[in-house]
Amino acid sequence: MNDKPLLASAATKPALALLSAALASYSLCSNASVVALGSATDASGKLTVTTFYEQASSAQQHWNNFAVTVPSGYVVIGGGVVGCNNPGNYLVASYPSSDLTTWYVSTKDQAQTDACQIQGYAIGLQIAGLTAAQVASYIFVATQQSSTSEYPNVGSNVPGNYILLGGGFNTNYGSGAGNIATALYPSGYPADGAAMIFDSKDQVYSDAVSATVYAIGILNSIPGVGYIQPIQYSQSFSSVSNVEYPTVSINLPYGFVLTGCGAYDQWSGAGNLLWELFPYIVSNSSQTCVAAGKDDTYVGYATQFTTYALGIQVTP
Repeated sequence: MNDKPLLASAATKPALALLSAALASYSLCSNASVVALGSATDASGKLTVTTFYEQASSAQQHWNNFAVTVPSGYVVIGGGVVGCNNPGNYLVASYPSSDLTTWYVSTKDQAQTDACQIQGYAIGLQIAGLTAAQVASYIFVATQQSSTSEYPNVGSNVPGNYILLGGGFNTNYGSGAGNIATALYPSGYPADGAAMIFDSKDQVYSDAVSATVYAIGILNSIPGVGYIQPIQYSQSFSSVSNVEYPTVSINLPYGFVLTGCGAYDQWSGAGNLLWELFPYIVSNSSQTCVAAGKDDTYVGYATQFTTYALGIQVTP
């Protein structure tokens, strides 16, 4: 594992600036509302990932299972979502469909009304010489549901012969007041059988939920392709003065392809909530994960905030 951050200055770039750069040269997919932002290929030339992006056509306070579907020929392995930060529309779900063709995202405002035109993202994977169905047969999605709590914490491992690609979550808040994501991060990485951990919390109004975490993995050796080598990079800050609006991004090194993003918002006070966590792939040298948090209604801080980028490459 290598935790050395690359392009640390990217942590200061707002998400909209990153997105604007990509949209300058976008291409439309067969689904006219979905935009392919960019692609990257690993050093072997066998793995290709593409970020697909879709913006909601209208603004809503609550979004439930907003879908970003990738074109045929791709397998969904990751994704993300951007809500709003003024006053706040926050992350409550971000996870794959069972057939690995779609990434679903959900958001909601909390004590303060905030109708938001959200943005959903999906990472599509292709492997040279394999059909999408064949690629999907090498992907494993493990899920685990927490006990009911106002502060659920739950983890799920991929099997021992699988490499962790990333993960997702769903707070399953139903018709309640809402339970908001605060963390989705890898544990035990990069060993085979690593886990994704998810944390969330209610805010202002009590709402105990049973949250679900998703751990997405790929077989560590694919016949006719090669061995899968993982990498994890992270960028974080620790603050003695506390931060109400943390934002951190991290870029994956050249030679790997980005497969998933994570974030850990170590909050204090009334709470600090994730309002964006998404992948941004433009080229082999520009593969970024962006995450941000904020408080809601009452003052809450991030004493530490970490963004994770997970990736893989093929070795002989």
